[in-house]
Amino acid sequence: MIRTHARKWISVTSVFLLLANILFPPGARAISPDDQRRLEKILSSSGSPTRSGADMPPDAPKVVSQADQGLLHSDQAIRPGDTLYFSVSPAEELSRDLVVDQNGKISIPLIGAVTAEGKTTDQLSEEITRVIAKYVAHPKVDIFLKQSISKQIGLSGQVTLPGSYPYRPNMRLLDLISGAGGFLPSADRKKVRILRRSGTDRRIIPVNAEEIMTSGDPNRDVLLEPGDLVEVTRGRGGVAIFGHVDTPGVYDYMYDMRMIDLISVCHGFREGANIHHMMVIRGESPNQTTTFINFDAVVRNKPKANIALLPGDIVFVPQRSLWSASSVAAAFTPITTIILAAATVLLAVKK
Repeated sequence: MIRTHARKWISVTSVFLLLANILFPPGARAISPDDQRRLEKILSSSGSPTRSGADMPPDAPKVVSQADQGLLHSDQAIRPGDTLYFSVSPAEELSRDLVVDQNGKISIPLIGAVTAEGKTTDQLSEEITRVIAKYVAHPKVDIFLKQSISKQIGLSGQVTLPGSYPYRPNMRLLDLISGAGGFLPSADRKKVRILRRSGTDRRIIPVNAEEIMTSGDPNRDVLLEPGDLVEVTRGRGGVAIFGHVDTPGVYDYMYDMRMIDLISVCHGFREGANIHHMMVIRGESPNQTTTFINFDAVVRNKPKANIALLPGDIVFVPQRSLWSASSVAAAFTPITTIILAAATVLLAVKK
């Protein structure tokens, strides 16, 4: 009897100890009064369990502030090319990055264009708050300076990757364009513009990038300055092709465009095209010129035949003459065959 009760007591004790190990694992301890006060302070602060750096264990992730993220209120005047972060609550869907354009304006959803140049981020926030209150109840607008053009260079136009790029000492124009993936085929390399701040205004520095590239002299390349805005314009006009080609029309001019490039983009010739007497018409009267091209020579890689085209050129591909030797022979062959056949029959009958 005693053994039976002992076994039951040992079983109950084992179950109790097992539950105790599960509920209160080794190393667990009761919360001290200091820890309790600290926990209550955390929970009552903002509703989120984020702890301050003093209370954070060494291996805990650091809470990154707006300043650490590069988002700063700034007392400096906003300039064209600056990147701003626009934040509005409770309409968070309107928050976004905004780039100040060359006219010193930014485009705000619901409001439209707003002049930002010359204002601080706080001044701009106050102005936009008053206007956006017409659309959003009790708005809280914050504007932060995300990237300052004073340490950036803006690149726009006909390049692969336009945008803002960090300024580096001794940075030159072709370095910037190369880092942006180079010129697009539609770029006018002879008319690149650098807009450089001069006091309160910007002066325009025209640059012939093609001349710099062909010279091979790196010292002729233009040194850039922090805050520069570089514009690569589109080449003026296109090249027209008409006549016996598959898709005649006007095509965008590409840098160093040649006859074989144009024929390729218009998908080749139509049946009956006279590729031996193609014409390139250039310029306007009285200085207009006409150059005849034999496309066979282009295919045979004759350098003089594959001429470089210019914006505004007109290429005409004529039709072969109906009275060429081959066409005449082709037209009269059936008739000749009939006459010979008839003569043969007549001779046979007379015999």
